[in-house]
Amino acid sequence: MPSVQPAPEFRRKLHQALERTHRQHAAQRALGTRRVYTAAPPRRWPWALLLIALCAVAVLMASGRRRRA
Repeated sequence: MPSVQPAPEFRRKLHQALERTHRQHAAQRALGTRRVYTAAPPRRWPWALLLIALCAVAVLMASGRRRRA
């Protein structure tokens, strides 16, 4: 498959658009009108699902013992 290069005009316009967007976002962050994303805190729901699964296993084991007795 032959290598294809974009036209110089396309590359120039793309570069300008990316720079303009970057400057707009930087200005919005500086003014406080754009949210600054930070790392999300760890979610606790996987632990809750694990706890629920363990409780379900314990209930199933207890009901199995009752049936045998």
